[in-house]
Amino acid sequence: MKKMLIVDDSSELRSILLLTFSYGSFEMLQAENGLQAITLAEHEKPEVIILDIMMPQMDGLEVCRKIKAIPALANSFIIILTSLDSHCDKKEALDAGADCYMTKPFNPVEILAVISNITKKSIIA
Repeated sequence: MKKMLIVDDSSELRSILLLTFSYGSFEMLQAENGLQAITLAEHEKPEVIILDIMMPQMDGLEVCRKIKAIPALANSFIIILTSLDSHCDKKEALDAGADCYMTKPFNPVEILAVISNITKKSIIA
């Protein structure tokens, strides 16, 4: 079974995302900060990571860089999901290795479509 890791310091948002994907074909994992996310990602090797930028201890951009630098995780598809919405923020996230950039509040239909599209293209098959 494919694995998805949700990384956000908001337990409410993690719960919403878990509910959004509860009927999918992913085993759902969650982390509340960047350090926890890296440890969990190294152990579980998720195919998809949904990652906030603004978090305590380590921001999502640093998490993204560190995950993409781990050979076993380099092909994990990282979706940045953040309230930051400037062109500079988007460029910085993509430069850090993110594969997709979405803003909060998010539309569940859009994020489901992104995941569906990833699966159809067999990026994570």
